[in-house]
Amino acid sequence: MLDMNNAIEKRLGEKAELCDVCELPIVDMTTAIFREYLGMPVQFCSQACYKKYLESPETYTEFQEDEEKE
Repeated sequence: MLDMNNAIEKRLGEKAELCDVCELPIVDMTTAIFREYLGMPVQFCSQACYKKYLESPETYTEFQEDEEKE
């Protein structure tokens, strides 16, 4: 199981971007989707995650806001 509290790193020590829906590393940046929601950048690893986000963006946005408060 991945420990999301630790930085996930790609080859050569680069930090991996995480999908805002499934929280897995975005491996292929050429197929990744980047948008903005209420002034906050959001990123997705796939069309499936982006579609899931569009069904309920507040679900994932609230999660991000809660993390920032800690």
